[in-house]
Amino acid sequence: MPSARRFRTASFAAALLLLGVALSAVAAVMDWQERHEAAFSHPYDNAQWLVFQGAYETFRLHDALDAHEAAANADDIILRHEIFQSRVIALQNSAVGKLLASDAEAAALLSGIAARAALIDGRVQPGDLADPALREALAAELAGVIALFNRTAMRAIHIAAYMRTRDLVALRTSQTMVSDIFLVAAASALGLFAIVTVQLRRIDEERARAEAASKTKSAFLATMSHELRTPLNGVIGTLDLLADDAMPQASRARVAIARRSADLLLAIIGDVLDMAKLEEGRVTIDRVVFPLARVVEEVRETFAAIAAIRGVGLSVNLAPEADAWFKGDPVRLRQILSNLVSNALKFTEAGSVTVTAQVTDAGDAARLTLSVADTGIGIPAAALARLGRRFEQADATIARRYGGTGLGLAIVRALAEAMGGGLAIASTEGKGSEITVTCLLVRAEAPAQREPPLPAVPAGILVLLAEDNAVNQITATAMIERFGARVDVAVNGAEAVRRAATQCYDMILMDMQMPELDGIEATRAIRAGHSASARSPIVALTASAFTEDVERCRAAGMDGYLTKPLRKRALAEVLATVAPPRAGRDAA
Repeated sequence: MPSARRFRTASFAAALLLLGVALSAVAAVMDWQERHEAAFSHPYDNAQWLVFQGAYETFRLHDALDAHEAAANADDIILRHEIFQSRVIALQNSAVGKLLASDAEAAALLSGIAARAALIDGRVQPGDLADPALREALAAELAGVIALFNRTAMRAIHIAAYMRTRDLVALRTSQTMVSDIFLVAAASALGLFAIVTVQLRRIDEERARAEAASKTKSAFLATMSHELRTPLNGVIGTLDLLADDAMPQASRARVAIARRSADLLLAIIGDVLDMAKLEEGRVTIDRVVFPLARVVEEVRETFAAIAAIRGVGLSVNLAPEADAWFKGDPVRLRQILSNLVSNALKFTEAGSVTVTAQVTDAGDAARLTLSVADTGIGIPAAALARLGRRFEQADATIARRYGGTGLGLAIVRALAEAMGGGLAIASTEGKGSEITVTCLLVRAEAPAQREPPLPAVPAGILVLLAEDNAVNQITATAMIERFGARVDVAVNGAEAVRRAATQCYDMILMDMQMPELDGIEATRAIRAGHSASARSPIVALTASAFTEDVERCRAAGMDGYLTKPLRKRALAEVLATVAPPRAGRDAA
């Protein structure tokens, strides 16, 4: 975990660095564009030209005032003078003038030019321009101005060259900065890519480890399922056999209590395994046609005796629209409702438990709402948020006082969500609770035929039972023989292979976990050889009906599977598929 946090921190830091570098690159490019424009559109580009124009107009005014010009034209002198003055003013007030004024030497030259221009402007009078002496004096002043313009031009060249060099250096620096930033951006992108690559590799490794852990967990659950259900198979099977025997009423009541206790233990084991399968997304929702009223009534009948013993009323309110046939998973609905009613009765010492079923339209589907309300102890407000989580109960004393694993509501919530619904809990401490479950069903028509009776098993069929548990051998043998079949018992997989090699069995019931050879290996050995039972139907006896376990059975050559504990109907349905025994079959 610390390494994962370090990688996340490094990735976040690299991403921030890359973002910062990208923003810096944008800013650097914009700065480079500004410097590029400044370097090639600066006022100093016009400095020399404006100084040259001023000097040129000074020369022209000087020529007009030349004392040797006998035919001096006063109007021409006035025009040249005005142009000269305008050039001086433009040089002073323009951006070029401001640029030159930033240099001390150039500023002094410009001041000198402005002072002499002002002096000349005061002495140029139209009526006096015919005087040769005045023209000569003005020409002398202009000569001084020309000298100043020449010096200013040289200074302007110097300033322009300096500023041009400075801007080009800054431009090159900006270009270098842009290049460096892009190099850093490229390096950051590569670094981020490397970090992400390493992180993705680590994620793949973590996923592989998680998948391996999930497989280990599945194998553990399969083993635990087998180990827990195997003795229960013997207990429940023996109790079923005892229930068929003649016995005093008191003994029959004790058998019934023992059977209910075994069923309760089996339900707890089923809850744990169901929760594991729900977590891994391996629970499938069936789509069969069933009457909703029958499911609700079966649950009521199941808990009627418990409610009567506790002195609690158990009633059902079935809305008219709910008394119909639907397509969905009745087994899961029965599991949901049984959990809710069991919880309600557990925590209700007096009063009543009421089951309400309503159906409303939900587009193309029908929304089923099942609510179970009780007048029990209620749930503290602080504990409501925890309910529905795995192994969570209202407080630590609940399990001690009332029992339970804390998985019931978690399973209910998960199953409801798998069927497109959800779970809601409302409760008042000391007054009772109401738990509501919603799920989606599809309206359906009632089937033409009812559930068929228990199928008939051909008399005299020979069955090989491969089972290593002595109790299960006794109970399973008794159940099979009550259908009129004969049974041979193999105590492990190797013995099952040996018996199948010499005897043709009508069916082989193969336990999945046995010493020497397990059920998968024994089945492969029987199918691979040329034994007498190489083509006989082989049915797995397994305490785990996970999808992958069923697929392994079929891949090994098995024809079906029965889950433990064995049930009469399921066993009868499997045995009924066997063809009647052929005449002359050797006895076992």
